[in-house]
Amino acid sequence: MKKLLLSFLVIVICLSGVYLLFPSIIFDLSVKAERGVAGLEQYQIEVDGLRFEYLEGGEGETLVLLHGFGANKDNWTRIAAYLTPHFRIIAPDLTGFGGSSEAVDGDYTISRQAERLASFLSELGVDSFHLGGNSMGGYLAGMYAHKYAEQVSSLLLFAP
Repeated sequence: MKKLLLSFLVIVICLSGVYLLFPSIIFDLSVKAERGVAGLEQYQIEVDGLRFEYLEGGEGETLVLLHGFGANKDNWTRIAAYLTPHFRIIAPDLTGFGGSSEAVDGDYTISRQAERLASFLSELGVDSFHLGGNSMGGYLAGMYAHKYAEQVSSLLLFAP
C-alpha cells in the first residue's frame, strides 16, 4: 500500500512539474484537443498582402463566426463542437488578432475590417452564409450585414 501511495505521489509531482515548467506546451495541446473535438482544422491564406489564420470544419450551410476584442478564432471551439454536425464553420482571426497579420495601413475601424472580411470570404469562395459575432465581432457582423446584405442569410449577435 505504501508503494502504491508513493508511486501515486511521484506521478502527481512529475505531472505538476511538467505543468509548471512547460505551461505553453500544455496550453497548445489543450487548444489542439478542443479543435479536434469540434472537428475544426486550422488554415492560413493570404489576401491582399495580409495573412489570415482561420478554423474551418463541419458540413452544411456556412456559418462565419467573428471573435471579440482581445480574443481569437479559438473562442468558438467549444460551441463549434455542437454546430459542426449541421454547419460548415469558418472562424477567422480578424486582422490584427491571433495569428493574422496586422493591418499595414493601421486602419482597424469596423468599416475597414468589414472590407477585409469581405475580401477574405471572397478568396475562400464564400458568397452566401450565416454570420455570427461576439462583442466587437458582433459589431463587425452587424456592419458587414449592413454593407453586404445580399451575402448574409441570417445574423446572430452575442453581446455586440
